[in-house]
Amino acid sequence: MRRPRKRFSSRVSPLQGSISLHSASPGAFAPGCPISPLRGSPPSCTPLSESQYDYIGRPLSTRGWPKTAKEAPAGDPLLFAGGGEDQAFHVLYCRLAGDALLRGNERPVVNHLLREHPYALYVFSNEGLSAWHFLNLKYDVQAERRRLMRRITVRPGEGLRTAAERIQMLDLSAVGRILFGIPALAIQQRHDEAFDVEKLTKAFHQEIANWYFWAREHAVFPKDAPVDADGKPSLMLIRLLTRLIFCWFLREKRNPQTSQGLIPDALFQPRQIQDLLKDPSPDSCTYH
Repeated sequence: MRRPRKRFSSRVSPLQGSISLHSASPGAFAPGCPISPLRGSPPSCTPLSESQYDYIGRPLSTRGWPKTAKEAPAGDPLLFAGGGEDQAFHVLYCRLAGDALLRGNERPVVNHLLREHPYALYVFSNEGLSAWHFLNLKYDVQAERRRLMRRITVRPGEGLRTAAERIQMLDLSAVGRILFGIPALAIQQRHDEAFDVEKLTKAFHQEIANWYFWAREHAVFPKDAPVDADGKPSLMLIRLLTRLIFCWFLREKRNPQTSQGLIPDALFQPRQIQDLLKDPSPDSCTYH
């Protein structure tokens, strides 16, 4: 009798900033699987997809890999799951050695896995499982031209809304139902769309504009701050936005050795910023 396929769904914990792959039933994962399922459904988790990829859990040998690629993982990469027709689309997981999630260590691993797994989603974590990259290698008929890597980052302190929305698009039920299964190329194209930087950039600019027009009506600045003809602090808001965006990009520019931003992550944590300022009260000069 044919054994039922093991299924998984992915969930994002907004409290911990980490990805957990939940199984549909306890014990559905192989012992020692580095992406451990959580039993039950914690209230802090939001389901992203349900029973669309089939669990495989097969280690992939690194025999014959060059030293730079072989030493990057903390253990053998894992063919974690498959989806679509004949499970030809693969979800590959690699736990990198060390606490830093270095992009330079990901590329040689992907370059070797790509040879046997042309249709795939690559999932990387640091050794402590506190930082994650969901990596897409945009499809091209000529494999040697596949150099465009796009990532969704999930780590403590990161906003997870965009990550959740993008990963939600990877649900196979959104691709459509085909009698004999969904072709791997169709799934790959769906992943390529989810990781489309141009669409993300457009959505980002729209959100910035929406916030600006909202803040124009509600923001309060010091009494001597200049206002426009309508009595709104437009100029001050533009200055504030440009400074915040500049600081954000400095934060995202990570040191390749330590994976730390050029400015502390704590500056973007409301709960921590009060501890950094000597006096966070509205009347203090450190407030601005």
